[in-house]
Amino acid sequence: EPDIFFTNFDDALAAGVVDAIRRRVKAGNVPDLLMPCPDRAASRIEWDKFYLRRIIDEINPKYNPINFMAETQSEVNEAVSFFEGSGTEIAIKPRNLTGGKGVKVMGKHFFTFDEGKAYALDVLGANNQEGVEVQEKIEGQEFTLQILTDGKVMIKPPSTYDYPYREDNDTGPGTGGMGAFSMKDGLMPFISEADYNEALALMQQVLTKLEEQGLGYKGVLYPTFFKTTGGLKIVEVNARGGDPEFINTLDLI
Repeated sequence: EPDIFFTNFDDALAAGVVDAIRRRVKAGNVPDLLMPCPDRAASRIEWDKFYLRRIIDEINPKYNPINFMAETQSEVNEAVSFFEGSGTEIAIKPRNLTGGKGVKVMGKHFFTFDEGKAYALDVLGANNQEGVEVQEKIEGQEFTLQILTDGKVMIKPPSTYDYPYREDNDTGPGTGGMGAFSMKDGLMPFISEADYNEALALMQQVLTKLEEQGLGYKGVLYPTFFKTTGGLKIVEVNARGGDPEFINTLDLI
């Protein structure tokens, strides 16, 4: 008879664990309890990258990098050819969950367009994937936010900076996170208060979009942004606290 249930696992949210517990509560099999985490439909903003891109496009496409959402081999070929034609380096992102280890970036994980295409096709052939995102490689500084929300009100967190690569000097394979920091003013040396407020405003619009779809979002909303010369770009939005960034935020609270 717990008072609260909270999961911070992306695969548990995607599998509908929250939905299953709600059904048991409704059936009277377990007492009602507080669940500050989104259900499967609301957490789709994390487990389906195509879904997130479409929401951001509806709000303002300037926050999305140039991207192709490919579901077939011909669409992968078309996407890679587009970027190769302009000499624009690319990043390859599986559509569905990979535990923070599926993204491959040109110049770090592969070095030619053919290698990028081969990886994209490998992703497309995986049993647990339904598509792959081929996008321009974003150049800039990355930061994250660990927003606590009931779907309407957002508790403003400090911005956080994550180190995803396993080895020193940002080398080695990507991981879920090898450490993170925040600063006393809640900002980063490379973002202004205006940047911070713009990022929060975009997330408020995301919550509004979810509400319009009948999806009440509760829990941690965890977006990753890049500050680029062309403004803020959204990398992804996770539906739970980041490890290790969330530890930083909770400690300050």
